[in-house]
Amino acid sequence: MTPTDPVRLYRAVRLIRRFEERAIELVRSGAIVGGIHPYLGQEGIAVGVCAALRADDLVTGTHRGHGHVLAKGADPARMLAELLGRVTGLNRGRGGSMHAADLGVGVLGANAIVGAAGAILTGAVWARRRRGDDIVGATFFGDGAVNEGMLLEAFNLAALWRVPVLFVCENNGYATTMPVEGAVAGTIGGRAEAFGMPAAVVDGQDPETVREATA
Repeated sequence: MTPTDPVRLYRAVRLIRRFEERAIELVRSGAIVGGIHPYLGQEGIAVGVCAALRADDLVTGTHRGHGHVLAKGADPARMLAELLGRVTGLNRGRGGSMHAADLGVGVLGANAIVGAAGAILTGAVWARRRRGDDIVGATFFGDGAVNEGMLLEAFNLAALWRVPVLFVCENNGYATTMPVEGAVAGTIGGRAEAFGMPAAVVDGQDPETVREATA
């Protein structure tokens, strides 16, 4: 994606929105067995972040991870086939909605465990940098994950070992039904600052703003 091209940013946002709307239809019809966690309303975050990444940079996502996978460049048809449990899916239908991965575009996978994706991404980027690869990583998590120990451990190791990881908190205001004000002491940005990492709050509805902040 050309980072400064707003039309391509919009098309990427629109692709994720229509993908999710179609996936919801397929869940309701019974074609997709079980539930999914749509990325509706958060499309600008994944698109803006991934627009600033290179093809070989790494990404991990959350249980609400369709948008992350698509924004990084995975084939939408193969992603949909994955949700449908088909062998033509990204992971031959075995990963499904919450564990979809596409190593070919640097997506190490969505993850159903709250806060786990940050630890996986930090370790993967550290290993690749030790090997001499000039890459960075971006990991997505929700506001509900900022109180999870494994994510805070990832903050600590990334800062301590100077691992080039971008931790992206998609704060939609709720961890399931718990308002962020009732679950998070202090501020989310303050979590990063406590580990000596710079932090910024940006408008996740504006992919251009997100891209600039990511870059």
